[in-house]
Amino acid sequence: MNKIFVCIFLCVGLICCTDKSHKPMVKYAISDNSIDNNKLNNLLLKAVNGGDSKAYNEFAASFILEERLPELYYYALIMANKYHNGEAYYHLYLILTNTNNIDGVQLGSDDNDTKNLSLYYLMKAYELGNSEAIEKANTIFTQKKTIKRPEYYLDQLDKK
Repeated sequence: MNKIFVCIFLCVGLICCTDKSHKPMVKYAISDNSIDNNKLNNLLLKAVNGGDSKAYNEFAASFILEERLPELYYYALIMANKYHNGEAYYHLYLILTNTNNIDGVQLGSDDNDTKNLSLYYLMKAYELGNSEAIEKANTIFTQKKTIKRPEYYLDQLDKK
């Protein structure tokens, strides 16, 4: 039960720390490498409402290139939880282990709870066969016997 509360707490914290004004959710300067807002909104609808993995991967790539990781976190969390999308789980891992900052705010954290939550996401992606997660897990855990199931890392959140 505590695991659910931790996940909800992290999501609420992320949402609460964003701008509260009622602006359109997708309003960014469009660079030469990005997709236009109409196409982006259509991709979001297909992915989030319909579980379209291809649409998710397309808008996620755009978000990553434009360094919109906090916004991607929200959509990746939906895709991971609702549709068990391996790529989304891997993106959650990348976001939580990101060491960049935005306007001086450090995105990454080295506390044990964040580390365990990020490893949970990595191992969920690993279980779902995401090739990048498999490669990363094999790099982190050099011996096969050290690779643990995702639930192990959630259980670590309960231990305090």
